[in-house]
Amino acid sequence: MKHWKKAMVSLLVLALLALPLLGCGKKETGIVTIKVGYLTDLTGVASPAMTVNQWAILDAWEYLEQTDPIPGAKLKLISYDTGFDASRFIPGYEWLKSKGVVVIYSYMPQVTDTIAQFLARDKIVVFTNTIDASVESNPWVFQSGLTVADQYDMALQWLSDHWTKYPTKPKIGIVSWDTSYELPVLAAMKAYIQSHADKFDLVGSYTQPSGTVTWSGVVRALKGCDYVCPVFAGGTGYSSFISQFRDGGGSATFFAGEGLPCWTNLIIPTSGWEAMDGSFNALSWTWFSYDSPMAAVAKADVQKHSGETEVSLGYAYVSQVVAQAFQYQALKAAVENVGAANVDKQAVYDTTVNFHYTIQGMPEMSYSEGNRVNTHYGMIWEWSAEASDLVPISDWLLAPE
Repeated sequence: MKHWKKAMVSLLVLALLALPLLGCGKKETGIVTIKVGYLTDLTGVASPAMTVNQWAILDAWEYLEQTDPIPGAKLKLISYDTGFDASRFIPGYEWLKSKGVVVIYSYMPQVTDTIAQFLARDKIVVFTNTIDASVESNPWVFQSGLTVADQYDMALQWLSDHWTKYPTKPKIGIVSWDTSYELPVLAAMKAYIQSHADKFDLVGSYTQPSGTVTWSGVVRALKGCDYVCPVFAGGTGYSSFISQFRDGGGSATFFAGEGLPCWTNLIIPTSGWEAMDGSFNALSWTWFSYDSPMAAVAKADVQKHSGETEVSLGYAYVSQVVAQAFQYQALKAAVENVGAANVDKQAVYDTTVNFHYTIQGMPEMSYSEGNRVNTHYGMIWEWSAEASDLVPISDWLLAPE
């Protein structure tokens, strides 16, 4: 019996000694979690689009991690909800840093503008899709897709290239709110129009306080235009203006950049496809109907979200699914460069600054020491009442200089 008890004690001691070794083995062969911060709005005025953006990021990662896994690592999205309250932008940034994120996604220009002052100090990359003049020279801010200004310049160039009534110039009207998203767009559009004065007749540009949804005076002023460009940071601007413009007898064709199709969920139920027929957008990323693998992923993944459709999710969803193919590959390259256990903020920067990648069906995208915008190409997409959809009406076009 004594020999039996001694044997049991010996076995227990050996088992306890083995536990730390087992733990070490698991750590060495396990998966490293790479934390990505998302400084966003999930409850405020921008939340309808920003929440859909978050769904898209996670859906894209799920597909990409299944089909092209990052060796030894997986991504984890850590979100901070600012509620679109400017007093929460910096605390949100600091909170994400405290969680150990190695990169931050910031898709609201107000947020990016606010935190840009800290990025060099903290050596952290920000991926954005709404870069503006105030941060475009910041080496830690990386634009994903055409700049907002380039989108609208491309739309204007397309308009003038396809206007058939010269020497009579098309009458152009612009309407917007007054936030840091809209104001740089207005400045860029006015500069483009002034430098092509023989191509356009600018009837007027009307800027109203953010949140305005009553447009009777602007509708009267722009009613005689051939084309009207609405520019709003929020969907209620688009849906209210478009419905009131059509109800007021305005027949102009609408044109814009990526903001307009982000709000199909409000525009189509309010005004319908007929009201938008012939309107067009210059887009960096594709719509659901484009023939490419990532657009197909977006189209298939709509069903993951109960009650949602392509129209209800809109460009805010499909653009992010497609865009993640580039950003995911940048993070994967950082892992491949230094190893999963060594990925930090500096490794992400060192990789991203010279990263290039081609998403199937699209032109090559790249960054470099002197370039923080990964593409200068876009396509023109038209709203079609016949198809009840957006349809491509151009090949990939280089943005005007």
